Parts: sequence; C-alpha cells; structure tokens
Amino acid sequence: MTKIYKYQKAQDAYTTYCLVEPDYNLLETEDRITELCTIDGITYVSVPDSIILPAQPEQITVEEVVLTDELKAAIKSESPHVQLINERVVAKIREIYSLNDEIKMIRLSPSEESTAYNEYVEACREWGRVAKANLGL
Repeated sequence: MTKIYKYQKAQDAYTTYCLVEPDYNLLETEDRITELCTIDGITYVSVPDSIILPAQPEQITVEEVVLTDELKAAIKSESPHVQLINERVVAKIREIYSLNDEIKMIRLSPSEESTAYNEYVEACREWGRVAKANLGL
C-alpha cells in the first residue's frame, strides 16, 4: 500500500528545504517516492510502504495525509504523473481505435464489435486505475 504525505518546502537565504529521500542504492526495492504536486504551497508525495522516510530537515514537517475525496480529486487534477497516466490510457486506446472509430462504436452499440471495443477500453482504463492506485490515489 502507498501513503500520501504532505509538507511545506522552506527556504532561507541559501537553501530550499525539501523532503529527503532514502538512499535507493541501499534499498532492496525498485519502489520510489513520487512528488505528486504542490497545491497552495503544500507539496504532496506518494510513499510506498516499502520505503521508510529518513530523518528530515528540522525546517519542514512531513505528515501523513487523510485522503478525502476532495483532496484526492485536487491532487489528481494537479499531478503531472496522473495526467501522464491519463494520456497513456488514451494512447493505449488509440493503438487500436481512432477517435472516429470510437464515435462509430456509439452508433453500432450494441453489437459484437462494440462489445469488443468496450472490453478493450475498460482494460485500458483498469490499467490507469491500477497505476493511480500505485501512487496512493
């Protein structure tokens, strides 16, 4: 399971203080922390359970987020990672079906062809849902 954390970056005259990530070379996992987005000065990160956050600079406070529906929607809206997942879902669909093909399926419904189309699109969307769930969304 992945958790979402938040913190506010801090600055002084010489340094911007951000979340310190672990030394991935020492970990026995391919998992990584992902910075999702910043909303109103608060930065949200996705941290897989396989990763333990190291000590953080005293200038920032990292807190686990209680993910409400509203916050989840806001993060999804602002996150370039989620936008990329959405683009990849569309690209997967476009590998087989053009936009004109999709419009055609509306007119053909219900049919064997539209059923095959719907199943393929749903498989692409499921891939996207799993990718977002891996980010804790």
